[in-house]
Amino acid sequence: MLYQLDPFERENGCVFDVGWERDKNRISLFRKSEDILALRIIDADGLSMTSDFISPDKTVDRSVSLMVSIFPVDDILRVVLEADGLQIVDIRSSNLNMNLRMPAPTTLGNDIEGSGSAYFVNGMFFTRTPTLSMSERTRFREYMQEKCYHHKESHVKAIKGIRFGANQFMYNIGHPHFDPEHRFATDMVQRDDDSRPTAC
Repeated sequence: MLYQLDPFERENGCVFDVGWERDKNRISLFRKSEDILALRIIDADGLSMTSDFISPDKTVDRSVSLMVSIFPVDDILRVVLEADGLQIVDIRSSNLNMNLRMPAPTTLGNDIEGSGSAYFVNGMFFTRTPTLSMSERTRFREYMQEKCYHHKESHVKAIKGIRFGANQFMYNIGHPHFDPEHRFATDMVQRDDDSRPTAC
């Protein structure tokens, strides 16, 4: 995803939540404070592991591309979060047992429990399998920068995308917790006008 905290608002909450069930096989990114994000993994056995890190967009004072990759290496499950191609989080565990079918139900701007929204701007978000190669990740970052940035009058880059605020979030069509009466699809919606984020 192409991501930036909203510079005008300070609110902790969920950035994205990916998974079919509440208590297993979930990946979530949370904003814990003005400067701290947390990546949480809940595996197939319900074991939870969280890694806190400084929000990379705050470090460089601009939007950044975030990519989360999950892949096995021998008997170890490795979870890597990259920001603009640099590894920020690298979790390696022989205890985690992840079994997340893709494409998986995704919530942007909230989690399955609806526990709260972070204020942020999203330019692009997608999930896929298998894990992208190094060259594919490089090409995708370049694509995001080309398609999702625009220049303001001051020549400062800003994201063309969606701004998420309080109680604003989106989910896949057919999401089992938010849209169960529809067939699952990868397109994202928000059927409640009061909870729909705004374009920017």
